[in-house]
Amino acid sequence: MTRIDHTEVLWIDEQPACSLQQLAEASRISEPELRELVELGALHPTSPPAGAAGDAHQPWFAARCLVTLQSVRRLREDFDLDTQALSVALALLERIEALEHEVRSLRARLPGGPP
Repeated sequence: MTRIDHTEVLWIDEQPACSLQQLAEASRISEPELRELVELGALHPTSPPAGAAGDAHQPWFAARCLVTLQSVRRLREDFDLDTQALSVALALLERIEALEHEVRSLRARLPGGPP
């Protein structure tokens, strides 16, 4: 018996930004929860792309937020975290990512290049 799995693929680079509604659909996280993550400072809206249609008060997000929201979904499902705990966890993950980037940058400056 052959098993066939279907996977939905979304190319993040296709769009520089997405609306809150698009982000909710792609991430499978509700709009109210996304708004709460914005209020808590875990998600950062950006400027709407040129020629974007829709409500002027609708927040827009860099498409890269989808990667962040995958982590949010995993954390929520694996550890049953509420939105406030997710906000703290995301801040810590962002800090870790920034520190790892800094370490890579410093290693690149070492004589002989990176290990």
